[in-house]
Amino acid sequence: MIHAHIRQFDLGESNIPMKKSSGRRANGNHGHEHLFSSLKPEILEAFRASQVTQSHPPAFTVFRAGEASKGIYLIRGGKIRLTMSGNGDEGLHSRIVRKGEILGLTPTVSGRPYEVTAETLCATQLSFIPKNIVIKCMDQDAEFAFRVLYLLCDDLGDAFEHVRTQVRPIRHNHRN
Repeated sequence: MIHAHIRQFDLGESNIPMKKSSGRRANGNHGHEHLFSSLKPEILEAFRASQVTQSHPPAFTVFRAGEASKGIYLIRGGKIRLTMSGNGDEGLHSRIVRKGEILGLTPTVSGRPYEVTAETLCATQLSFIPKNIVIKCMDQDAEFAFRVLYLLCDDLGDAFEHVRTQVRPIRHNHRN
């Protein structure tokens, strides 16, 4: 399963996402509301001041599985393929993510490396917010930290659901 830690956001009036109600949970995807809404003004300003927005060409590697997380990426436009590798170099599973989603939240918060490789499929615009800013904002705004915690728990629940749907039932052979 691509457990890429993707989140929805809305571009809103500012460069920082405010909220998005996507209803994606109902169709098996990750829809999350209000991650960036109601932030304290100083926290919102820290996000705005720290983000760097860049355009990337097709086939640009944003990050690779195994690399240390440097922060989160907000997809402003374009498409990105997320690929999880197996024991070899061949990609096992991929998922396409689009404008309005956030990449890298779980590895940024947990300190674990990226679990997937992210590569642009077309010209793509990304905003990057460094890890230290995300962590500092979580430290300074308990409500924001709890929203992030909720999203991480939701990811875990989705991972369990995915495993449950992929595992075959055990067949007991009661022959003696």
